[in-house]
Amino acid sequence: MPVRTFVAAAFAAALALTSSHGWARPYQKAEIKADIKANKTQKLTDRLATRVSEDRSFEGKFKEALELLADKYNLPIVIDPSVREFAGGGMACDGLEEKVIKLPRMLNVRTETLLRLTCEQADAMFLVYPDYIRIVPTIFGFYESGETNAGLDPTEDQAASLTPEQLLKVRPLIKRAIVNLSFSGATVAEILDEIAATSGANVALAPAAAEKGTAKLTVRFANTPVDSAVRTICEMADLDAIEDANVLIVTTHERAAARRKTDLEKKRARIAPLVGYPGFAGNGLLLANGLGGGAVPDWAGEIARLKEQNEQLKKQLDEVLKLVKK
Repeated sequence: MPVRTFVAAAFAAALALTSSHGWARPYQKAEIKADIKANKTQKLTDRLATRVSEDRSFEGKFKEALELLADKYNLPIVIDPSVREFAGGGMACDGLEEKVIKLPRMLNVRTETLLRLTCEQADAMFLVYPDYIRIVPTIFGFYESGETNAGLDPTEDQAASLTPEQLLKVRPLIKRAIVNLSFSGATVAEILDEIAATSGANVALAPAAAEKGTAKLTVRFANTPVDSAVRTICEMADLDAIEDANVLIVTTHERAAARRKTDLEKKRARIAPLVGYPGFAGNGLLLANGLGGGAVPDWAGEIARLKEQNEQLKKQLDEVLKLVKK
């Protein structure tokens, strides 16, 4: 076989092998280097927003799909160890990495769309941090994003889907991320922006607090949770902060007080059917006068009453058991 023919055949075979597990046509090395070089200065959110086309379908393991996306689009993807162990119900087995997924041809879609569709088929979710993308089981993502707080809020009647140890690991970043920053003569707005940028947590300055947001502060944080750091800034600038899912909103004292009042009313409405104290409607909705017209319940007294009822029931059960033995 002539040398030229042999080289051409080998090159064609190499191309076929490269494309056997990937989407679209295989990238040449020069193209890959050019794409990565162009992407290096892009923010991670910009890379996810870039529109791409995949003119071939894909079928393979979840882990393989993630590796292809990471290599082709210069995405720093990290698979959380929980993905390898979690296969629903908290049971350890083959995990989610081995799940087989299928994707059709995709034209002119965001890179984020490819990643989301890939994760959805494996019951996984991707979370974006300042420097990397973390792949976690969907239920973990729900907790970290604040979409559910089952097991965390005592006013919720939903049971936790995760163990206490897991719940600590997947708290929203506003409570879990750590701040290590120093500021000298920086404005409140600048400090909040830097805290958000370095931690990945969602921190927003409300327009109502814009005037005080220009106040200049000197402060240093070392191993400080994001919510504590933000509340310290608020104390120094005569502002307040409220939580909404996984977002910390810095605003005025008046607006924060109004929001807390609304949240308290909603919690009381949920608790009302369980304790049955006066001033609430039977379906748990507040009556027309705001808090229902009744006094705030004596929770300590209510607990004591329930304990007493429990003791009485226990005594009655003991007496019944004695009669049965006779």
